[in-house]
Amino acid sequence: MTDGEIVKIEALARWQHPVLGPVGPDEFIPVAERVGLITPIGLWVLHEACRQLTHLPDLLLSVNVSGLQLMRRDFVPGVLEILNGLEITPTRLELELTETSLLHEDARAVAALQALQAHGVQVALDDFGAGYSNLTRLRDLPISDVKLDRSFVSCFLNDDDQQRHQAEQLLRGVLDIARSLNVTVTAEGLETPGLVRLAMEMGCDLGQGYALSLPLSAPDLQELVSRQPLSAASHSVPPVEGATTHIWSGPEGSGFH
Repeated sequence: MTDGEIVKIEALARWQHPVLGPVGPDEFIPVAERVGLITPIGLWVLHEACRQLTHLPDLLLSVNVSGLQLMRRDFVPGVLEILNGLEITPTRLELELTETSLLHEDARAVAALQALQAHGVQVALDDFGAGYSNLTRLRDLPISDVKLDRSFVSCFLNDDDQQRHQAEQLLRGVLDIARSLNVTVTAEGLETPGLVRLAMEMGCDLGQGYALSLPLSAPDLQELVSRQPLSAASHSVPPVEGATTHIWSGPEGSGFH
């Protein structure tokens, strides 16, 4: 959060249904998990995102995965096969998991994360602070990045001075623990210049949100990266290092955001 350098992009699946219109992941991912389709969908998303990454040198790619994927024996080999096939260094891939996906933690999931970490793949804990938050996960799991949920950050917009003070103290505590464990902290939901400045002042390492970049097509993303660092004038916010932007690609009717 210092010089506006873009260091990471995040891929999220979106479904444009011919009849229903846009269907969000909060709707189709749980269904895919219930009917057993989450693994092929997840591998397709990972492969397509990594394919786009080959055109974006030096960036880190973050891809969401389901807790169910981690418990499959073929998950780790599948991830490594994609990376090897596209000749992508494992350290350029970060897998994001929500706390709810690890709520009923399974030894197989932990072993999968540890195996991937041994190959250099990074792991992020997404939506931290959006309900059930367990700081021991930062110690017990191979987590390299904690992404603070937008609801966590938006607490600072509260008109109640006491609630703002409590939110600030809590954030400082999370930052202190993260630093002691050598874990990066990303502030999500930075949708206003004020929140960007706040994340900078609080010492968050990275920032993500619409104040930094709206969802972009793959060509537009490449153009933005070529104009590093982010311009305060063009984005109406102070330059922020580590701005996580978004990628949109894939076959017609689907893609990444």
